[in-house]
Amino acid sequence: MQEHIFLHDRFVCLTNEVISGIECIPFERDWPGWWSKLELWRRGLFTGQVAYFDLDTMFVRDCCDMFNVERAFASLTNWSHPHRLASGVMAWQASDQLSVLFDSFKLEDVPRYALSQERWGDQGWIQDTLPIPFESLNELHPGRIVSYKQHVRAQGKVPGNASIVAFHGKPRPHQVNWELPSGLY
Repeated sequence: MQEHIFLHDRFVCLTNEVISGIECIPFERDWPGWWSKLELWRRGLFTGQVAYFDLDTMFVRDCCDMFNVERAFASLTNWSHPHRLASGVMAWQASDQLSVLFDSFKLEDVPRYALSQERWGDQGWIQDTLPIPFESLNELHPGRIVSYKQHVRAQGKVPGNASIVAFHGKPRPHQVNWELPSGLY
């Protein structure tokens, strides 16, 4: 991915693993699964504009223009429920104001976000706790970020304007046997 995304400053991975050639930032908390994503908002971890991508995100064309713009907070929105924040791709201006997303989370909050389809998982927590309004990357960049399940699989190919293919749920990228069209990179 790093060779296809030419963004400013740093390219990091939040993980307790060591990945050769990648700056890795270890987790401070032992939060399960997607809840560890909340560590993105640890106070002082980042400065300036931040772009985040889940590891199951595929880049099929240049997307720098989408993320080299300062945004207070923007994220994917759920393709079926466009008023719901989806946390697979996000961009924000780092600030102490957003550290509330990390600082106020407690494991006791998890059950509340496991039972509701309206407020599901980390993305429900982020939407409920976010101290500022969020913009929809889907609306800001129509057709540039697509769902594998809803767009690629349905059309049998990557839509022509797409830059990013988001995998959410199953299948995962390594479970899909498909080739990118020629000329994408």
